[in-house]
Amino acid sequence: TRALEIFEKHDAIEDVAQAHNNLAVFYESTQDLDTALKHNLKSMKVFSDLNNKRKLGNVYMSLGYVYDKRNEWDTALDYFESSIVTMEKIGNLYGAGTALMAKGRCYMDMGRFEESESVLTRALRIHKELGLNLKIIANELALARVHLSQSDFDSADSYLADARTIAEEDDNRSDLAKVTHLEGMSLARQEKDPSEKYEQAITIFEALGRDRDVQRVKSDLETYRELTTSS
Repeated sequence: TRALEIFEKHDAIEDVAQAHNNLAVFYESTQDLDTALKHNLKSMKVFSDLNNKRKLGNVYMSLGYVYDKRNEWDTALDYFESSIVTMEKIGNLYGAGTALMAKGRCYMDMGRFEESESVLTRALRIHKELGLNLKIIANELALARVHLSQSDFDSADSYLADARTIAEEDDNRSDLAKVTHLEGMSLARQEKDPSEKYEQAITIFEALGRDRDVQRVKSDLETYRELTTSS
């Protein structure tokens, strides 16, 4: 906020817009979505007036995230699409891929799985073209979730197998734990025993100090055991 005051005092217009965008990201992370939205809209107006398409693409994406968290999904989709179009026009493939993945996840939140798969597949092509392993894994995890939601276990397991290979080759323990958790979820939905996968995921997350993820996997394991006992 202090930086914003200084920029405004010296009429540093582009810096003012960037400061609003940075504040929006901060407030979004604290779940103060109304304040995040206020700063994003101010940032968008300034960058629009400056015709700064590179910055606008990022602000559109930020707005998409905020509206997605507010469950205002149609508006979120519009901003994600604006970000995609803007990023593609200026040749920012990295940004376009990120915006596509965000839009695909938004469709998933809405239960529009065919559209989610289509958009996430476009994002995956870009991420593979750029050789971005972290993005590829995140993309394949999202696609696995889409297919699990449709009980298409073969496709889900195929994406998980590829994500596991990349995570193991890169010694990426964080994503390996996420893959293992989803592998357990796939087994559970196929009415197979997921206990070993869940316990492996818990062990990795514990080693990483990821307490929230540990509790999430433990909850899934307890749910499975309760269902097994009751049946």
